Amino acid sequence: MLRVSLLALSSASAYGFAPGNAAAMRSRAVRTAVSPTMSAFYDLSAPKIDGTPSSFSAYKGKPVLILNVASL
Repeated sequence: MLRVSLLALSSASAYGFAPGNAAAMRSRAVRTAVSPTMSAFYDLSAPKIDGTPSSFSAYKGKPVLILNVASL
C-alpha cells in the first residue's frame, strides 16, 4: 500500500479570511492510502444509484463524462 500526503487548504471563511490577509489561511496535511496497482480508467468501478456495482469496463468504446463533485 502506498501512502500519499496532500496539502489541503482549510476553508477560508472558517478562519475569517479576507482579501489581503493571507496569513489567516491555514493548511493541514491529509494522508490517504492509495493502491499503486490501478493502471487504467477501465480498472475502476463505482456503485450505481441502486447500490449494485458497476465496472467502468462496461463503458469501453463509449463516450463517458466523469463529474467529480466534492464539498466541505
